[in-house]
Amino acid sequence: FSQTAHTHGGRFRFWHEFNYAKAHHIEAGADFFLMPSRFEPCGLNQMYSLRYGTLPIVRATGGLADTVANYDERTGDGTGFVLNDLNPGSLFDTIGWAVATWYLRPEHIVTMRRRCCRGVQTSMTTSVSSIPIEMYRSSSSLCLSSRLVR
Repeated sequence: FSQTAHTHGGRFRFWHEFNYAKAHHIEAGADFFLMPSRFEPCGLNQMYSLRYGTLPIVRATGGLADTVANYDERTGDGTGFVLNDLNPGSLFDTIGWAVATWYLRPEHIVTMRRRCCRGVQTSMTTSVSSIPIEMYRSSSSLCLSSRLVR
């Protein structure tokens, strides 16, 4: 990763150390968040993604299944994209489904992001109020202004 970052510095970054603020900024600025966990008793990252309007792509397990409502192509309902089988084909298909939705049904992406940014997750039972408010404010303004209008 270090060599790729050096060779392609304008297009690729690599940080070896953990930085809480940077992690949240990256997650808040992403279009999708991939979390294909085998086991996940709770999972905070998908809840951060939901708060920031970054649509999660998750495997239906534990807390991920409890907090991410699968996208419905007919209605545009949902808060992310859920895969059931943890194998390369299922992961590939679900990522492809999310990307295809991005291009073919951008109005559904906008609706899901707005739903997530407003905190309207019908199946969410855990509070994400522990996210620092200043982090949320800076990220949500970015979410609601530049990313929703494409």
